[in-house]
Amino acid sequence: MQKNILIIGYGDIAKRLVKILDTKSINIYAISRNNSNNPNINKFNWDWLSDKKINLKAKNFDSVIIIPKPSSLDEKG
Repeated sequence: MQKNILIIGYGDIAKRLVKILDTKSINIYAISRNNSNNPNINKFNWDWLSDKKINLKAKNFDSVIIIPKPSSLDEKG
């Protein structure tokens, strides 16, 4: 049975993580504010500051990975 993994904050770090995961044995669901194309994941565009609710295909996740955006792109961020 395939595992379901949810990634909240699908940016640069998450894209690198997906490259090393075995996408044949897991279903990856990713939430991001920006568009990106990756046929190996189930991608949802959503801004958590909006009033809209997100409808995910999977309701039960084996793991949830949250990758917040840094406050700046240097060592202090």
